[in-house]
Formats: sequence, structure tokens, C-alpha cells
Amino acid sequence: MFWGLGARARFSWFRPDVTSLEHTAQALAAAIRTLEPAVSAYDLALAGDASALTPAALRGQSLFAELGCQQCHQQPRFTSDSYHAVGVADNLQRNNGRARVPSLRGVRHTAPYFHNGSAATLVDVIRAYERGGQMPGAPVSSAIQPLLLTEDDVWDLVAFLEAL
Repeated sequence: MFWGLGARARFSWFRPDVTSLEHTAQALAAAIRTLEPAVSAYDLALAGDASALTPAALRGQSLFAELGCQQCHQQPRFTSDSYHAVGVADNLQRNNGRARVPSLRGVRHTAPYFHNGSAATLVDVIRAYERGGQMPGAPVSSAIQPLLLTEDDVWDLVAFLEAL
């Protein structure tokens, strides 16, 4: 009889006329708006702290720009809010295999990666782009081309992404 009349007495705070999915969503959205983003090493570097980024992160930042990653991941949020096919073939019918370009801010805290969670680490993501897409035969936007990276390049890119 947990959900019977006796349950209403035990959960006197629950009022179906007030508690709804819409109210819950509004309360959650209001709470999220109060959160302040963490200050990253990248933010500190932008503010003039020359020691904020490690040498690896600085090399990764240069490589990020050199490889053209900023075409889709534009500053300051490191996104373009556009849609691209990145070779992730979980549902080709939905948006022609395209997904929204995510912000890379705080990306070290948001694993797993890609819109379907198919990359467990940032190294996995970089390796997918290195191949020119994650899945052979999946549609890939023309902006994504196979990359020639050394092992040091991969770790420098990871250091930069972790600094965002």
C-alpha cells in the first residue's frame, strides 16, 4: 500500500497540482543558471598569466589552430553551434549523420565523447579525427580530413583540451 492513500500522508510535500514535469524543468533550469563556470588554465592565460598553460598545452594550442580545428570550435566557447558529420554512424537517418558541434570548454569533465558516447577518452577522440572519422563508411563533413600526428602531437592536443 506504499503508493496508496497512506503514501500521500507520508509525502505531504508532494502535491500533484504543483509538482509537474514542467515545474521541475523550470526549477532545474533556474538552478543551472546560477552555476558559475570554473576558471580554467586557458582563462588564466587569456587574463595574462604567462605560466597558466604548460608547454605541452601551448604546443597543443598552436597545433589546434594549425590543423584547422578552430573552423568548427571557435573561441571563446570553442563551438560554432553548427552541425557536422564526424564519422559517427549510430543513426545515419537522423540529421544525415550530423551532430551539433559541442563546446570544448570543460571537455575534460564530460567523457564519454561524441554525441553517442562512443569515445571514452580525449585520446580516442583525437585518434578518430586522425583517421578522418570514427567509423569507416560513415558520412564525414569536408572539414574533417585524416591527420598526420606524432604521439607527442596527440598528447599536446590533449594537454590543450584539458586546459580549456
